Formats: sequence, structure tokens, C-alpha cells
Amino acid sequence: MLPLTSILSPSSLQSLISTHSHPDPFTNFALPRSPTDDKVAQIELIFVPFKLNDPAPEPGKTYFTLFVGLMHPLSSGSVHISSSDPHAHPVIDPRYYSEPLDKTVILAGVKFAEKVAEQEPLKSVLARRIDEVGEGEEGLWEFVKTQLQSVKHPLGTCALGKAVDGELRVKGVGGLRVVDASVIPTQVAAHTQVTVYGIAERAAEIILKGRKG
Repeated sequence: MLPLTSILSPSSLQSLISTHSHPDPFTNFALPRSPTDDKVAQIELIFVPFKLNDPAPEPGKTYFTLFVGLMHPLSSGSVHISSSDPHAHPVIDPRYYSEPLDKTVILAGVKFAEKVAEQEPLKSVLARRIDEVGEGEEGLWEFVKTQLQSVKHPLGTCALGKAVDGELRVKGVGGLRVVDASVIPTQVAAHTQVTVYGIAERAAEIILKGRKG
């Protein structure tokens, strides 16, 4: 995992910090508060010895993929009921990259990954790049959009402070608490499972304290 100080120049990072103020990129950790702040990672690089995207791998050949992950996306989606039928599927709109800052950060991460692949000793073991990428910034963005996928860490659909209170009780509904990833208000730069364990333990403490009181 890398902070933006590792992949952007101080002047470029300062420009991002100065021009993005809404929605707040700092409390969401989408941006550091200063161009020297390297305490929080915004980009993750994942190296895997296989190929996932189309076309399918050719038999007898080996592949290497370098994934670039956006750890603290500023964009947020929505989940809404579609009817009064409890069995009907909800309407889900992830709104990936609806905030321009996310596009800027992921492109910076992909460019950094390209530089990593050009360095030794990795360069010597890579025969060629098999994905076709267009020219310039927009060509790279078109490539990113076609390869984009979620890391399947959805959360925040019943966010703390909005839908539930500090004791995980659903606002306006008696006798109901929510104890899962949906109460996490912002994306966490980790697998959500361990975070939910912590939420569950805290919920157990709150419930037991209430019964004893």
C-alpha cells in the first residue's frame, strides 16, 4: 500500500489538495491533508501470477498481472428499495468514479504501476504487455474503465450517524439494531471481515451493558 506522496510530485499533490474540497476528501482519507503527509495509503498494488481479463490465457504460457487498487474512493453509490414487495431486488447504483478525484488518483496509480513494471529485476522477466492501451491520458482512462472491477467490499448502506445511532440502533425504529458492514460510514483500507468482527464485539458490549443497566 502506498500513500500519494510515493506516486505524485509534491506540486501535483498540493494542486489536488487545493482544488478538491467537496465532498470532504480528508475525513474520507481520499487525500492527505498536506503534500508531506504519508501516514495513510491511498493506492494498493497487488502482484498475481495469472491472467483474469479477456481474452482467455493461452495454454502453455505464463502470465503476470499487476492490480492497482483505490483504497479510499471518494465516490459513493446508493441502494434503494424498488417496490413494497420484500422479495424484489433493490436498485443498486455503485456510481464508480462519479467524483473526478478518484479518476485522478487511480490514473496516477496505474502510471506508477507501469513504472514499476519497467524496473529491474521485474523488467527482465516480463516478455511484453498484452493489453492494448490507447494514447495519452484519455487512452489510459478508457483502458482502466474496461478493466474496472470492485474488490467486493460494499459497506455504508446503513451508515453510522445517518441511519443508525452510536449504539447501532436504527433511527426511528424501535427494537432494531444493525451490526454488519453496512454501518461503516466510509471505506476502510482493509478486508471488511475483521472490521465487522470489531463492530460485533462492540455491539455485544452495548447490548450487555443495556441489559445490566
